[in-house]
Amino acid sequence: MDKRTLPTSILIGEKECPINTDYRDILDIFTIFNDPDLLDGEKIACALDYFYQTDDYKEDIETAVKEMMFFLQMGDDDTEGHKVTKPLYDWDQDFNIIVAPINKNMGIDVRNVEHLHWWTFFSAFMEIGESTFSTFVGIRDKLNRGIRLDKTEEKIYKDNKDKIKLKKKYDSGTQELIDEIMGGF
Repeated sequence: MDKRTLPTSILIGEKECPINTDYRDILDIFTIFNDPDLLDGEKIACALDYFYQTDDYKEDIETAVKEMMFFLQMGDDDTEGHKVTKPLYDWDQDFNIIVAPINKNMGIDVRNVEHLHWWTFFSAFMEIGESTFSTFVGIRDKLNRGIRLDKTEEKIYKDNKDKIKLKKKYDSGTQELIDEIMGGF
């Protein structure tokens, strides 16, 4: 896959497999990966079916998974040495504060565009500067690492705690139990 062009298909074996490249499709794939009701194997199977437009990818599942992940990471296969840390953002929870600076960076409202390639969208995401999103991420990062917030950050956190704290995702059975327990209070 050439990083200098926007890919629309992936070669698997001898077949060119068309893929869904719109940023909304990719965000839906991330939602699949974060679904607590699915087992890991089910997440991969659902994501593959969603990502590839035909079943041709099934000829080589291992390559199909590798190429999908390569695409999702915008052609960055250098993941060795990356330390797994607590997440700093959630595409679903933070979408409204992510889309505003992306719109500013691109000079358009990306929600009105019929198709916007994931790599183009993510490039604009990577250039998010000072914004509500970057402020929330900075506070989350400090909290994750046990670093004390300054007075301004403390106030922002106090005023926006429900938006800043990333919501834990539970499987549907656990969520029903939590809702039932919390409904009594």
